[in-house]
Amino acid sequence: MLLSPLDWVASPTTVFVPDLMVVRRDQVDLDDPFTGTPLLVVEVLSPITVATDRTLKRQQYEQHGVGAYWMVDPGRPDGAPSLVALRLGDGAYAEEMVVEGDDTFTTDFPFPVTVVPDHLIR
Repeated sequence: MLLSPLDWVASPTTVFVPDLMVVRRDQVDLDDPFTGTPLLVVEVLSPITVATDRTLKRQQYEQHGVGAYWMVDPGRPDGAPSLVALRLGDGAYAEEMVVEGDDTFTTDFPFPVTVVPDHLIR
């Protein structure tokens, strides 16, 4: 297990530090920066980062071939937490699922998992 922050060197001029990345074990060398392509990137939205996460990072992760991109919104006092799951296909992201509160999201990529947004903020 590797703990954040972990830089992802996508190119000589582009470095990301996602909130969470899922990568294959054989892609990681503890002596070198991560230069592969993550299977999944998760960003936790905040008022400061929400615009960047929904636009710029989405475009960049798509261009660099990240297989899945999830945006987790922890919710505001008047709203439930939510998850937007995007999946890469034919070079572009498509919305796989949007769930909120106690709704469940089940996927098999990059591994079988079920996520309930309410359970993420306990």
